[in-house]
Parts: sequence; structure tokens; C-alpha cells
Amino acid sequence: MNRILLVALAVFAVIPLLGADAEAQIEKSGKYTGKYAVSANVLKIREVDKDVFFYLAENGGVFLNDAGKGFLHGASTICPVFGVITKEGFTGNGTCVLTDNDGHKAFLVWDCKPRAGGGCEGPFRWTGGTGKYQGLKGDNWFVGYPNIAGTNEFIVDWKGEWRLP
Repeated sequence: MNRILLVALAVFAVIPLLGADAEAQIEKSGKYTGKYAVSANVLKIREVDKDVFFYLAENGGVFLNDAGKGFLHGASTICPVFGVITKEGFTGNGTCVLTDNDGHKAFLVWDCKPRAGGGCEGPFRWTGGTGKYQGLKGDNWFVGYPNIAGTNEFIVDWKGEWRLP
């Protein structure tokens, strides 16, 4: 019985070391493409001038790396959104917090301008994170497409690069 207890303790002592080793092995930089599948939770739309509307939402969804693995694949993503809707389309900005399967967070800031055919596009940059994403930096581009069939769901293409210290 004591031998079983010793083996169990040894196994549980090694498991945290494996996790730390896996975290230490994260790549320091890379390029990626992927899709952010989004559901918008519209909090407020208010007319502030003729045909000009203030827009406030919290978008949530998941980021799917096109490689099917790797950098932030499957990360839960929350993005507060501030914007203006005019005849030209949507102009906005905001931040996002991505939380990976290990609970580590990556932060970004973005802004966009209207694009032909609807939606918006623009730059975003990684501004840091927690755990394995601490010090995250990188420049990126996204294209947000119009809502899917009159719903609050839409797809955003992401592409760019990332660096860790």
C-alpha cells in the first residue's frame, strides 16, 4: 500500500513540471492567419445626428487558427466595441481579450474603417498578456464581413505576426 502511495505522489510531483516545460517551449515569434467567429451582444445604438448612430457592443466568440493548432487556436475571445454607423458604413475601435485553454490571456487593440460590400477592416496590434503571453507584441490586419443572414453573428479574418520577449 505504501508503494502505491509513493508512486501516486511521484506522478503528481512530475505533472506540474511537465506543464512548466511545455510552457517554456512556446515559440517566441511567428505568423498566422485565422478566423474569429463572432456573436455581437449589441448594448446600445443611438442616433446622434441625422443618419449617424453611436454603436456600443460586446462581441464574443472563438479564434480559430487556420493551422488548426498553434498560436491562440481555440481561444475564447471577448471584444468591447465602440463605433459610429453612417451611410458609408461602420467605423469603430476597441480592445480584445483572448483566453487560451490554459487560462493565459492575450490583449489587443484595433480600429477599422468601412469596406466596400459591408463590414469593416483595419489594423490591430498585440499589446501584452498574462502567463505565456506576457510581453506579446505584433502588427496585424483584420477584415470583418457583414452579419450572417440578418443575425448578430459574423466572421472576421485575422492575419499577422506575433513576438514574445
